[in-house]
Amino acid sequence: MTDMTGMSSLLIVLAPLWPLLLALVRPDRIGQWLLPLAVIPALWVALIPEPGTTVDLPWLLLGSRWGVDDTSQVFLLITAWLWFIAGLYSVSGTPAGAGLWRFRIFFMLTLSGNILLILAQDMAAFFLGFAAMGLASYGMIMQQRSVTVTRAGRVYLIWTVLGEVILFTGIVMVLGTTGSHYFDSVPGAELSLVAVSMVTLGLGIKLALPGLHVWLPIAHGAAPPAVSALLSGVMVKAGVFGLLRFLPAGTESVVQVAEWLVPLGLVGAFYGVAIGLLQTAPKVVLAYSTMSQLGLLTMLTGIILQQPQAEPALLFALLLYVAHHAWVKGALFIGVGVFKKTLSIWVILLLGLLALVLAGLPYTSGALAKGSLKAALPGAYSWLEIWLLLSTFATTLLMGRFLWTLFAYRAHHAATQRISLRLPEWLAWGLLLETVLFWPLLFGAQPVKWVEALPVLLGAVIALLMAWRVRVPAGDLPVLAVHGFFRLRKRVLG
Repeated sequence: MTDMTGMSSLLIVLAPLWPLLLALVRPDRIGQWLLPLAVIPALWVALIPEPGTTVDLPWLLLGSRWGVDDTSQVFLLITAWLWFIAGLYSVSGTPAGAGLWRFRIFFMLTLSGNILLILAQDMAAFFLGFAAMGLASYGMIMQQRSVTVTRAGRVYLIWTVLGEVILFTGIVMVLGTTGSHYFDSVPGAELSLVAVSMVTLGLGIKLALPGLHVWLPIAHGAAPPAVSALLSGVMVKAGVFGLLRFLPAGTESVVQVAEWLVPLGLVGAFYGVAIGLLQTAPKVVLAYSTMSQLGLLTMLTGIILQQPQAEPALLFALLLYVAHHAWVKGALFIGVGVFKKTLSIWVILLLGLLALVLAGLPYTSGALAKGSLKAALPGAYSWLEIWLLLSTFATTLLMGRFLWTLFAYRAHHAATQRISLRLPEWLAWGLLLETVLFWPLLFGAQPVKWVEALPVLLGAVIALLMAWRVRVPAGDLPVLAVHGFFRLRKRVLG
């Protein structure tokens, strides 16, 4: 038992440090294969140690503690598996114009930060991981040299730094109230309204709340497919994880802020769909879909923070939804990369199947996640069920738009020479497809009311009948406002 505990402790320490060690390997031929191998210790920690296992590192930062509990272990499994898939997909090379070693360094730094923030049992380690993930992922986005990518990287970096500064300010306020930087001092603490607001705002940028979302579609449109899969699938979920870590559920100030998260989440869920329907680039449509799905996760997190007595069922539904969205959205983004190389109609059909899973087709992870969410809703929030049905319809419409952009892209690039995919790329996408389709079977056959399938069927029919001609730029209304301001200034000043 002691040996097993010692091994678990070693793996917990190794999980965020192993990628940093592998980043030092210089030869490209060997180094690219280290991308998926860098995730192995984190996967091991997600599967083996008992929840509650911790390691104290008194010499690090303010005195650090790393470990796993029930929630972080599930988050770690979801995160590590998608990182493994993205690493395997990237073995065959990086986007044109990108350096293999440069990509690998930023990949490893971002992975290390993502793993650390999940394992962190103290605020300083969480912030170190959060900041490392956010800043290093800028390097993953900036792999190609073009005006579009440079602009996307600049926008992403500005919003990322802003979020980290605001979050750091909130953490200092929380620390001043609790008197301890360990997360076990947070439950029951009466934080000030300003502290709760700052933490929520800092993490809200990562969650792409309405008005704080501008970076998301712009960055996703420019990033390589595997990077978009990670950004959309797991990195944005750090916002949800952070809210659960920093905010004591049920306290007065937290409830006051959480009450706003529910309507904000609903607005984000439908705003993302409305603007996404006006896009013409497949990855940008998927980015707005991520904003929409993050709205639902924000809404559910807001309910958890208000209703601590209902937390077990709500938290279970939240974790199911996180797994569903992370893996399906990862498969969609990587699938777009596969499609753009092959222009295969069979790839479009598989992406269509993934789109239906995301929308909530019966007997899929989408139906499992949304069914668990509805079952867990407290009586005071039963009115949200109709909005969940509407969101299913809206998501189906948006996925119809996504498929329409694929067909338009194929027609426009019909004369383009196809690129043969290498084995690691096919293997990565195939493994993720199998994960998406078969992991819900672990929960057994789920009872399905076919009336709940009507929003998916209705949305699919309408999507087939519609074609969208209107377009707004990625970043939508704030970007339009900035463009309008500069055009107005040009006219006024001559």
